[in-house]
Amino acid sequence: MRRGLKRLLEILFVIGLAVLVGVFALRSWRNAHENETEDDVPVSPADRSISSVTYGTDQSTLSFALNDEKQWYWTEYPEYPLDSTRVEKLVNDLSRFSPALVTKTADEDAIDNAGLTSPSYTLSVKYTDASSFSLQVGTATDEGSYYMRYSEEEKAGELYLIDKTLVEDLRGSIYDMYQIESLPQLTERLMDSVTIHYVVVKGEGEDAYSEEESITYTMKENGGEYRWFCGARRAEGDPGVSELTDALVKLKLNRCIVWQPIKDSLTLCGLRPWQAKVEIHYRGEGDKAYEFAFSVGKLCGESERYVRMDGNSAIYTMSAETLRPFLVIAGVIGEQAAAS
Repeated sequence: MRRGLKRLLEILFVIGLAVLVGVFALRSWRNAHENETEDDVPVSPADRSISSVTYGTDQSTLSFALNDEKQWYWTEYPEYPLDSTRVEKLVNDLSRFSPALVTKTADEDAIDNAGLTSPSYTLSVKYTDASSFSLQVGTATDEGSYYMRYSEEEKAGELYLIDKTLVEDLRGSIYDMYQIESLPQLTERLMDSVTIHYVVVKGEGEDAYSEEESITYTMKENGGEYRWFCGARRAEGDPGVSELTDALVKLKLNRCIVWQPIKDSLTLCGLRPWQAKVEIHYRGEGDKAYEFAFSVGKLCGESERYVRMDGNSAIYTMSAETLRPFLVIAGVIGEQAAAS
């Protein structure tokens, strides 16, 4: 009995000694690492941020970087009015980038079957700590993932799978990232007047000549009702005027077609010369007077027309349906054609 108790006490003593040694060892390790400088501590991916991204196909490449104000810009044209939403989404998805390794020893046939001999996309990423990586994207699997490999030669045989979300981030053109200006949201109460400029041909044969003319419609309120007048005359019966208020309420730029057009672009879009020019006068906050104007060109497809805002060189599109009343008033299209 006494011999067993003595043996138990010896075992407990050994265990206690081992625990004590472990505690001292842990303290020594902590003290040693607390004295390390920040330069000795490796930076994890979560502690760094992306400073630039470059991606594209063999046909076109886009590159974006952060400026001193931490705003993204297109490196080819820093003054381009960039809507950085897509770039920010790409950067956010890259922060969670975690490719799944398929094999480290893919042969040439496997690389080719994965669509990486001629990759669909390439992507290069640089971080604020000067580190970087580049990759190539191949074809999709039946499950919707995409094959990928790193561009570095030492990793040429490594084959990965990545989620389709990252590949979707790489699609689209620079015009999908154009920051379109917002037009004023008009109501009957805010509308003052609309002037439509148009061109008429006068004379006949060799004596024919073109001359610019215009007509102005003014919005007036009487007893809570708003009506259009041309001078002192009520104008609701004029061609196109019955749809004028609704058109002004719906005015909106759809998309940018050409950021810095040349003369030929304006001619092809029917903006040099324009088909009609619209000047809008309206009231804003504090009943302050404002105005803006735009030129209307040819049809762009079946549902849009080219337009160009005064003071802005870019060519945009607007809904052809919304622009219809202005063109009816200008005589560019007839009421019957507009109604069909």
